[in-house]
Amino acid sequence: MKLSGEHRCQCAKCGKYFANTRSFDKHQIDQFENLKQPVLCMTVAQLEAKGLVKDTRGFWMIPNRPYKAARQVSTKNDAGVMIAAAA
Repeated sequence: MKLSGEHRCQCAKCGKYFANTRSFDKHQIDQFENLKQPVLCMTVAQLEAKGLVKDTRGFWMIPNRPYKAARQVSTKNDAGVMIAAAA
């Protein structure tokens, strides 16, 4: 996947793609008590529970509208991953 745009990013640890740094930051779980692995990445289920959705290009993002409304217009792809409907 091509990273175009100044704020898109890919996590070097889990490989997931994010539409912006805010979404990227939200997917990390801090574990300050575990110095060998101080940051963990959320699973797909955890990302969806936090309100993140995948856009049509495959980037995880935080929808601009409330999560409940976003889920109503979202669909799942063939792999069962929630993706945002095209705007």
